[in-house]
Amino acid sequence: EKATAAFTARFWAVKVAATEREALRPEPEDLSPTQEEVNAACSDMPQHEEIIASLTQLSKDKACGWDMVSARLLNLEEVRQELVLLVQQVWAEGTLPAEMVQGVLVMLHKGSGKSTTELGNYRPVILLPHAFKCYTNLIMRRMVTALVVVGEQNVKRKVFKGEIVNGKVAGEGLTDTNRGFVAKRSTADCLASLQMAMSTVLSADRTATLAFLDAAGAFDASSHKFIDEALKRAFGDCLVDDAEAAKEVDFAGRKLRRLVRDIYGKAADRAQVRRADGFTEVSDVVQRFRGSMQGDCLSPLIFLVVLAAVLNEC
Repeated sequence: EKATAAFTARFWAVKVAATEREALRPEPEDLSPTQEEVNAACSDMPQHEEIIASLTQLSKDKACGWDMVSARLLNLEEVRQELVLLVQQVWAEGTLPAEMVQGVLVMLHKGSGKSTTELGNYRPVILLPHAFKCYTNLIMRRMVTALVVVGEQNVKRKVFKGEIVNGKVAGEGLTDTNRGFVAKRSTADCLASLQMAMSTVLSADRTATLAFLDAAGAFDASSHKFIDEALKRAFGDCLVDDAEAAKEVDFAGRKLRRLVRDIYGKAADRAQVRRADGFTEVSDVVQRFRGSMQGDCLSPLIFLVVLAAVLNEC
């Protein structure tokens, strides 16, 4: 089992290693907080209710991370307050303990009579600490709010994403075509739009081509440097007329980018294999240099932001 854990870790190290192209990408810009941002940090601090809302959204039946702390345990009143203080401290300092972002890599067999000796018949699954999920769920909620504001400002001002207005670059935000993570939107809207488009084509006795894209291993392939670049494009420069309000929105975007950088700069995993006696063997730590955090609340939103940036280059 120890050899299997080591082999699995080597396999994973290759999968999440930085590519040659990644090494050639320019280093991200310096996002060190200005004194104004430091002074505004207190008003930006997540409060008890917001953190608890992020916690209660987590499924209570998901497997635990390396710390073996369940979501049910974190929801106990005695533990909640400690979690709130931890998240507030991490948010204020802009950095989280490396152990908090460490995942456990487990290879799950796909079943259905497939061979147990073929590596391709196993699906890699990352188990993360629930405290970390609460933290990233909070970031995700804040990010959605900020990006929706960017999209609404673009519509209000009738500007296109990336357009330069008075020396400011309009962000990409979350547009009306995005159906994920936004209240009162769902994939049902997409299906309805598709049905209407098909009806229009058929009623006009015309033909059309539909393309459905399913990116294989998309979550595993995202460049960490490009994730930061995509977030920069998504937030852009705030176009709000009120100078103080614009500054607040810009500060929020920079803060969220710093927090995401901190997470991906420390992302790492350990392969775990269960022995016949019920105990487990754990590998050395494998640093993650690409790919988003599987099983993390923030990852699907990060993927949408990255995908939008890629499509805009096509």
